[in-house]
Amino acid sequence: MNDIIQLQKIREETRGFVPENLGFFLKKFIYNSNAKSRINSLFILLVSVIVLLLITKTDPGVVLSFLSSDTYLKIISWGSFSILLGFYLLYASFSFINLFFLKPIVFINANDNFAINYLINELSKHSFLDE
Repeated sequence: MNDIIQLQKIREETRGFVPENLGFFLKKFIYNSNAKSRINSLFILLVSVIVLLLITKTDPGVVLSFLSSDTYLKIISWGSFSILLGFYLLYASFSFINLFFLKPIVFINANDNFAINYLINELSKHSFLDE
């Protein structure tokens, strides 16, 4: 049973970057248990931004009038639209390339005997390890 758990850990660590695994890599980027310094630095950044917003001596009326102005709303709406459109176009192009170019090349050149031999070698290598 330990061998199966270890093989699953190895599989998780060596997962390839394909569009289907985007959620896995995003979760791994946001929270990585081995990257405590990243979490601490993000927390310090959040605290510093909150303190900066609370300490500033600007007039709240000026900030509220700017936030409610039409120019600010147009900038935010077009900016968010362009970011989402750009992300969608990049994701769609990578998915198209992966689906119609990379996968057929891999499937044509794949050898079933190689995959089976590799799996048997890995299983036999890990089956004699003692914890």
